Amino acid sequence: MTTEHARDWSATGCVEPTSSGRHYGHTGCLMFNIVAPLEMALRDGVHPLLAEQVGPHTGDPSTFTRSKI
Repeated sequence: MTTEHARDWSATGCVEPTSSGRHYGHTGCLMFNIVAPLEMALRDGVHPLLAEQVGPHTGDPSTFTRSKI
């Protein structure tokens, strides 16, 4: 990285220094919606916003049983 680019930085989120416009920060991993898989499991694999079958068929949630792990 050149000195000029090193001096042209910004904070991504609250703690990650990034080269402005030249780097995709690690905070991008937070763009994963952890609730979407649960919503799809409860909707037989249908994504609530896309209204498309994108997950596996899971069936009727009233028939789900508790796992004995």
